[in-house]
Amino acid sequence: MAIVHHYDARVNTTYVYESKGYYDREAHKTKTHRKLIGKLDENGNIVPTGKVGRPPKKVIASTSNDDVDNGIDYKTLYESYLKESKLKEERIDSLKAELAQERKARRSCESVLRKMLEMGGAYRSIYEETEA
Repeated sequence: MAIVHHYDARVNTTYVYESKGYYDREAHKTKTHRKLIGKLDENGNIVPTGKVGRPPKKVIASTSNDDVDNGIDYKTLYESYLKESKLKEERIDSLKAELAQERKARRSCESVLRKMLEMGGAYRSIYEETEA
């Protein structure tokens, strides 16, 4: 059993593994099992990682008076978000209406252009007949 250090350049971190070597008879070669122990901090100490070695999270107990203590008026905040949301929905609706008008105008322009091209084709055929 050996301790192996592996540097990962993507995250600029050195990981520490416990490595055990063994011989695989089917593949006829030696292989290793590696188990992550942790990672090295800037002082060279091993910091455990994973579910088993991870340090416990600090739990902050909340009380029912937290809203009052924070000085945040959640009702006003909620109402301002509601008002902002309503304004954005109105803007979306107006943009959708504008888009529909632009599409209608584009369709009418395309139909006029098609008619002009058809007329131009008919003009060319008349012009070619008179010259021939």
